[in-house]
Amino acid sequence: AAASAVSSTLTVANSAGLSLQAAVGGTRALSGLSIQGTSELAGPGINTTGGQTYTGTVTLAADNTLASSAAGAIRFESAVAGGHALTVNTAGATVFAAGAGAAPGTALVSLVTDAAGSVSLSGSVRVSGVAGATFNEQLTLTGAATIDASHASGTVDFGGAVASAAAAAHGLTVTAGGAVRFAGAVGGSAQS
Repeated sequence: AAASAVSSTLTVANSAGLSLQAAVGGTRALSGLSIQGTSELAGPGINTTGGQTYTGTVTLAADNTLASSAAGAIRFESAVAGGHALTVNTAGATVFAAGAGAAPGTALVSLVTDAAGSVSLSGSVRVSGVAGATFNEQLTLTGAATIDASHASGTVDFGGAVASAAAAAHGLTVTAGGAVRFAGAVGGSAQS
């Protein structure tokens, strides 16, 4: 793996996979992080002031909280997998371009996004724990999406509006063993 530091921004380009075995930015947050290739996150989390980008599949080896303190975007360009909890906190955009926990045996225990910012989703999200999936801010569908929390009485909560990206209408299928709650409007197009 090749790494370079520019103003405390860490960029890692790897073809063999990167395993982060401890907290990143725990004592002093990085200004940004870009992992180009697959990665394994062993927790407990990653803290940046700016954005975080993960271009390859991200596997959770422990519960993780990914946070940006200055509204940086946190982007998952490929799938997120692993039988652990994922919390994403940013006042910026959270992007799941290829879902989370969708492949067989890769369901997350839970998925939570904070109330600030926005989240966009394309693909499937599958969670296996009672806590289910909680999207505390506006959810914009950038492609057809499925959210499955049917295992262990899991719940699905939407704290903001749910809409399609302005360019096209996309479907959303939600399955839960517990409650499904919508706190905002459902349908229409998201405003950019």
